Amino acid sequence: MIELALLRENPEIVRRSQAARGNDQGTVDTALEADRSRRAALAAFEELRAEQNAFGKQVAKAPKEEKAALVAQVKDLAERVKQAQQAANEAADALAAALGRIENVVVDGVPAGGEADFVELRRVGEVPVFDFEPRDHLELGEILGAIDMERGAKVSGARFYFLRGIGARLEIALMNLALDKALRNGFVPLITPTLVRPEIMQGTGFLGEHADEVYHLDKDDDLYLVGTSEVALAGYHKDEIIDLGKGALRYAGWSTCYRREAGSHGKDTRGIIRVHQFNKLEMFVYTNPEDAVRFVEETGVDSLAIAIGTSHGLYPSDKNPELRHDLLEQIKAAVGIPLVLHGGSSNPDAELRRAVELGVNKINISSDIKVSYHNRMREILGTDQRLREPNAIQPGALEAMKATAAEKIDLFGADGKASLY
Repeated sequence: MIELALLRENPEIVRRSQAARGNDQGTVDTALEADRSRRAALAAFEELRAEQNAFGKQVAKAPKEEKAALVAQVKDLAERVKQAQQAANEAADALAAALGRIENVVVDGVPAGGEADFVELRRVGEVPVFDFEPRDHLELGEILGAIDMERGAKVSGARFYFLRGIGARLEIALMNLALDKALRNGFVPLITPTLVRPEIMQGTGFLGEHADEVYHLDKDDDLYLVGTSEVALAGYHKDEIIDLGKGALRYAGWSTCYRREAGSHGKDTRGIIRVHQFNKLEMFVYTNPEDAVRFVEETGVDSLAIAIGTSHGLYPSDKNPELRHDLLEQIKAAVGIPLVLHGGSSNPDAELRRAVELGVNKINISSDIKVSYHNRMREILGTDQRLREPNAIQPGALEAMKATAAEKIDLFGADGKASLY
């Protein structure tokens, strides 16, 4: 839901966002008018109610012979208050409907476009070229006995399937792989409900224009099947005031998801690309708006993190209490990727708290990555000797970081114990 303060004070920001999404900018003006109408209706109701309260006190103090005449006025005023309250409620509903037609404000700089005219920001890897006709995922899955579309359709209809044997094991392995990585990045795992109340589904914007895409259990239950655990995670802290003073709240929601795929008739009908039921792990972060972009970048598939130890003098210590932003920027510019600091302390909890206070993420690095990094150091320096110079970047370190980053080595290792130094 769009914040009214933003809509009232900066409607142009919302208009630009609607334009970037390819949506109707007129929805902003409709919402502004609905807001004005609601405020006027609410003011009229409150004025009448105040008048009713004052008149009630007047009737209570009136002489007995005057009360009969005043009672008729009381009834008339009560009816007017009732009508005003109904008008205020209807105006509030109209405003909620108008706001519901405005999607979340996009970040400045996000290019406009859709499926037909999207802007490619970057490309990871290269598209392979084969000297034979490659099989698609469905053909391979059927050969391996991993995907069974025919029996899925027999049991449940179109866009349903069975995963069997290695296919079932592969999905479980991929889900666990994603969960393990999320855990190493400080996410708390949650297995979420797949049925939610209408207000939870409405609050995440999946009703209204998107209602046709959602399965609804309307007989006696009035519950919705979620298309992503994002819905349940967004409702997890409903009606709560949460304290982000100690850092963002990170959740990894594991759930089965259901989508009607209304409006996609004839699109992606082959295989299991667009289906009615699937499993997914959703990373969800409660954070301040100003930090939102940083979290998206950190959890992106291309945000490789290089860890820098205390021997570079970057991480705060007793001798060097301040974070060395100058060295950090030097490494950041040279390597060109996000950085995660790692201190190697005997008290990792204390270090983590300090990292949070500084707004820096901390990830421990596994032994195999430490070895790989130091192998690069030896290749560059030609020696096993790792020279240490206080408050300076170790010679050859930047080149080693570049080489490690270029190989796309996964720095989130399995044991999470060993430090870089």
